[in-house]
Amino acid sequence: MELTKNEKEIIKLLLDNGRISDVEMAEKLKISCQAVGKIRKKLEESGVIKGYSCNLNFEKMGINIFCVALIKLKGNFWEKLGEDKAIETLKNIPATIFSCMLPSSDISIISLCGFRDIKEMEKYYYLTKTKLYEYCEVVRIYPFSPHNLLKISSNQLFKLILEDKQLIQFPFLNKF
Repeated sequence: MELTKNEKEIIKLLLDNGRISDVEMAEKLKISCQAVGKIRKKLEESGVIKGYSCNLNFEKMGINIFCVALIKLKGNFWEKLGEDKAIETLKNIPATIFSCMLPSSDISIISLCGFRDIKEMEKYYYLTKTKLYEYCEVVRIYPFSPHNLLKISSNQLFKLILEDKQLIQFPFLNKF
Protein backbone atom coordinates (compact mmCIF):
# COMPACT_ATOMS: atom_id res chain seq x y z
CA MET A 1 0.00 0.00 0.00
CA GLU A 2 1.39 3.38 -0.98
CA LEU A 3 1.06 5.88 1.86
CA THR A 4 0.69 9.64 1.50
CA LYS A 5 2.96 12.09 3.32
CA ASN A 6 0.22 12.86 5.89
CA GLU A 7 -0.54 9.18 6.43
CA LYS A 8 3.15 8.55 7.13
CA GLU A 9 3.35 11.49 9.52
CA ILE A 10 0.25 10.37 11.41
CA ILE A 11 1.66 6.85 11.77
CA LYS A 12 4.96 8.26 13.11
CA LEU A 13 3.09 10.38 15.66
CA LEU A 14 1.06 7.34 16.74
CA LEU A 15 4.23 5.26 17.07
CA ASP A 16 5.59 7.87 19.48
CA ASN A 17 2.32 8.16 21.40
CA GLY A 18 -0.64 5.88 20.64
CA ARG A 19 -2.86 8.10 22.81
CA ILE A 20 -2.22 11.31 20.88
CA SER A 21 -5.48 13.03 19.98
CA ASP A 22 -6.59 13.98 16.50
CA VAL A 23 -6.50 17.62 17.63
CA GLU A 24 -2.83 17.35 18.68
CA MET A 25 -1.91 15.63 15.42
CA ALA A 26 -3.77 18.28 13.40
CA GLU A 27 -1.84 21.03 15.18
CA LYS A 28 1.52 19.33 14.59
CA LEU A 29 0.80 18.59 10.93
CA LYS A 30 -1.02 21.89 10.28
CA ILE A 31 -4.07 20.15 8.82
CA SER A 32 -7.67 20.00 10.01
CA CYS A 33 -8.82 17.71 12.78
CA GLN A 34 -11.37 16.23 10.35
CA ALA A 35 -8.57 15.38 7.91
CA VAL A 36 -6.67 13.59 10.67
CA GLY A 37 -9.82 11.66 11.61
CA LYS A 38 -10.39 10.58 8.01
CA ILE A 39 -6.77 9.49 7.58
CA ARG A 40 -6.77 7.56 10.87
CA LYS A 41 -10.06 5.83 9.93
CA LYS A 42 -8.68 4.92 6.48
CA LEU A 43 -5.51 3.48 8.05
CA GLU A 44 -7.59 1.44 10.49
CA GLU A 45 -10.03 0.15 7.85
CA SER A 46 -7.23 -0.80 5.46
CA GLY A 47 -5.51 -2.76 8.24
CA VAL A 48 -2.35 -0.64 8.39
CA ILE A 49 -3.29 0.19 11.98
CA LYS A 50 -4.30 -3.07 13.64
CA GLY A 51 -5.15 -1.59 17.03
CA TYR A 52 -3.89 0.41 19.95
CA SER A 53 -2.24 -0.94 23.05
CA CYS A 54 -0.38 0.16 26.14
CA ASN A 55 3.19 -0.84 26.90
CA LEU A 56 3.56 -2.32 30.36
CA ASN A 57 6.70 -2.87 32.41
CA PHE A 58 7.30 -6.63 32.50
CA GLU A 59 8.94 -6.67 35.94
CA LYS A 60 6.31 -4.46 37.55
CA MET A 61 3.67 -6.82 36.13
CA GLY A 62 5.46 -9.79 37.74
CA ILE A 63 7.30 -11.21 34.70
CA ASN A 64 10.75 -11.93 36.14
CA ILE A 65 12.14 -14.43 33.66
CA PHE A 66 12.07 -14.77 29.90
CA CYS A 67 12.98 -17.70 27.75
CA VAL A 68 13.77 -18.08 24.08
CA ALA A 69 12.73 -21.57 23.03
CA LEU A 70 13.63 -23.50 19.90
CA ILE A 71 10.84 -25.97 19.17
CA LYS A 72 10.51 -28.69 16.58
CA LEU A 73 6.94 -29.59 15.63
CA LYS A 74 6.27 -33.18 14.63
CA GLY A 75 4.13 -34.18 11.65
CA ASN A 76 1.26 -35.46 13.78
CA PHE A 77 0.79 -31.95 15.23
CA TRP A 78 -0.27 -30.71 11.79
CA GLU A 79 -2.20 -33.89 10.94
CA LYS A 80 -4.15 -33.91 14.20
CA LEU A 81 -5.16 -30.24 14.15
CA GLY A 82 -5.05 -29.20 10.51
CA GLU A 83 -3.04 -26.19 9.40
CA ASP A 84 -5.50 -23.42 10.35
CA LYS A 85 -6.25 -24.78 13.83
CA ALA A 86 -2.56 -25.59 14.39
CA ILE A 87 -1.51 -22.02 13.60
CA GLU A 88 -4.32 -20.59 15.74
CA THR A 89 -3.27 -22.87 18.61
CA LEU A 90 0.34 -21.68 18.34
CA LYS A 91 -0.76 -18.03 18.28
CA ASN A 92 -2.82 -18.41 21.44
CA ILE A 93 -0.28 -19.85 23.90
CA PRO A 94 -0.61 -17.37 26.80
CA ALA A 95 3.03 -17.31 27.96
CA THR A 96 4.23 -16.50 24.43
CA ILE A 97 5.17 -12.89 23.72
CA PHE A 98 6.64 -13.50 20.26
CA SER A 99 6.56 -16.57 18.08
CA CYS A 100 7.91 -17.19 14.60
CA MET A 101 7.52 -20.23 12.34
CA LEU A 102 10.65 -21.14 10.42
CA PRO A 103 10.14 -22.71 7.02
CA SER A 104 12.63 -25.37 5.95
CA SER A 105 14.66 -25.72 9.10
CA ASP A 106 15.25 -28.42 11.70
CA ILE A 107 13.65 -25.95 14.13
CA SER A 108 9.95 -25.23 13.48
CA ILE A 109 9.38 -22.36 15.89
CA ILE A 110 11.35 -19.77 17.80
CA SER A 111 9.36 -18.27 20.66
CA LEU A 112 9.93 -15.74 23.40
CA CYS A 113 7.95 -16.52 26.54
CA GLY A 114 7.61 -14.74 29.87
CA PHE A 115 7.14 -16.26 33.32
CA ARG A 116 6.77 -15.09 36.92
CA ASP A 117 9.73 -17.13 38.11
CA ILE A 118 12.06 -20.00 37.25
CA LYS A 119 9.70 -22.58 38.79
CA GLU A 120 6.87 -21.51 36.51
CA MET A 121 9.18 -21.66 33.49
CA GLU A 122 10.45 -25.11 34.44
CA LYS A 123 6.91 -26.41 34.96
CA TYR A 124 5.82 -25.01 31.60
CA TYR A 125 8.61 -26.75 29.70
CA TYR A 126 8.29 -29.93 31.75
CA LEU A 127 4.59 -30.15 30.82
CA THR A 128 5.44 -29.36 27.20
CA LYS A 129 7.97 -32.20 27.13
CA THR A 130 5.82 -34.74 28.97
CA LYS A 131 2.30 -33.96 27.73
CA LEU A 132 3.03 -32.85 24.18
CA TYR A 133 5.98 -35.11 23.32
CA GLU A 134 4.14 -36.70 20.39
CA TYR A 135 3.48 -33.26 18.83
CA CYS A 136 6.59 -31.25 19.56
CA GLU A 137 10.11 -31.35 20.93
CA VAL A 138 11.67 -28.50 22.87
CA VAL A 139 15.11 -28.57 21.32
CA ARG A 140 16.71 -25.86 23.43
CA ILE A 141 15.75 -23.09 25.83
CA TYR A 142 17.65 -19.93 26.70
CA PRO A 143 16.37 -18.33 29.93
CA PHE A 144 17.27 -14.78 30.91
CA SER A 145 16.12 -11.99 33.23
CA PRO A 146 14.23 -8.83 32.24
CA HIS A 147 17.48 -6.89 32.73
CA ASN A 148 18.86 -8.68 29.68
CA LEU A 149 15.88 -7.82 27.46
CA LEU A 150 17.38 -4.99 25.44
CA LYS A 151 14.57 -4.20 23.03
CA ILE A 152 11.07 -5.38 22.23
CA SER A 153 9.75 -2.76 19.82
CA SER A 154 9.39 -2.40 16.09
CA ASN A 155 8.83 1.39 16.18
CA GLN A 156 12.30 2.30 14.86
CA LEU A 157 11.93 -0.16 11.99
CA PHE A 158 8.53 1.25 11.01
CA LYS A 159 9.84 4.82 11.14
CA LEU A 160 12.74 3.95 8.81
CA ILE A 161 10.28 2.31 6.40
CA LEU A 162 8.01 5.37 6.49
CA GLU A 163 10.98 7.66 5.81
CA ASP A 164 12.31 5.41 3.00
CA LYS A 165 15.65 5.15 4.78
CA GLN A 166 18.16 2.31 4.84
CA LEU A 167 17.22 -0.38 7.32
CA ILE A 168 20.82 -1.22 8.02
CA GLN A 169 22.12 1.64 10.12
CA PHE A 170 24.77 1.58 12.80
CA PRO A 171 24.98 5.16 14.13
CA PHE A 172 26.95 3.95 17.14
CA LEU A 173 29.86 3.00 14.85
CA ASN A 174 30.59 6.70 14.33
CA LYS A 175 31.77 6.79 17.95
CA PHE A 176 34.55 4.28 17.31
